[in-house]
Amino acid sequence: MIKICFFCKKEYKAKPSIKRKFCGKECLLKWGEQCRTFNCFNCNKKVILKKGEFKKTKRHFCTRACFDKFQIGSNNPSWKGVKRSKNCIVCNSEFVIKKTGRLNQRFCSLSCRDKLLKGENHFLYENLLDNCHNCKKEIRITKRKVGKRNFCSRECADLGHSKYIRGKNNGRFMHGDGDGPYPPDWNKRFKSIIRDRDGYKCMICSMTEEEHKKLLCVHHIDYDKENLNEDNLITLCKYCHGKMHGRMEQRLLWKEKLSKLLEK
Repeated sequence: MIKICFFCKKEYKAKPSIKRKFCGKECLLKWGEQCRTFNCFNCNKKVILKKGEFKKTKRHFCTRACFDKFQIGSNNPSWKGVKRSKNCIVCNSEFVIKKTGRLNQRFCSLSCRDKLLKGENHFLYENLLDNCHNCKKEIRITKRKVGKRNFCSRECADLGHSKYIRGKNNGRFMHGDGDGPYPPDWNKRFKSIIRDRDGYKCMICSMTEEEHKKLLCVHHIDYDKENLNEDNLITLCKYCHGKMHGRMEQRLLWKEKLSKLLEK
């Protein structure tokens, strides 16, 4: 059976049972390229798309740069218009909006905005007064700071905090005797005896006095300064000694651990 090629219009022989439109594979490929050949929507340059790409959109571009150029301005779907002129609500001077995201702009400059939002016109302004917790100077506060310890400066805040955490407000406060004096001969006699007994090393982490780079600490297991029994004293480094003075629950746990450690 004689058929006519769909692309080159030449006659070719083919069986009636075979549904062919092209005389060969070359005509089939050329016809596919012809169907996928478009002019760039921006620069009008011919471009051959890949299979399946020409069905995604109606507008085709040769490169990503051409696509970006086409999307600038009114061709962008989110375009709202730019270069709108407005009058500043403070100085009434005319200014131009250049970007679409600033269409709600009300001020010509930051100085005009600060003038309007200064003092009572500011959205956080509340006519509330309080005295500095440290120097008693009168300061202005907001509603969320009512009833709290307010300060006029960073220096007053540091001084007020150092006074507040003394005593029972301190997380390491235990019985109130921490500021009292140690018994006589504590530094000269008792400390040296306990360090010598423990071999001049920390009984928890085994840090030596040479590694510690200063004299090791001697800790009271029951936190009683007047109890100078050897069973109540233990040698610790400064790092392990700091762990002993935590919360009440932690102190009780360390008290049991250290007493068992000395029994061994």
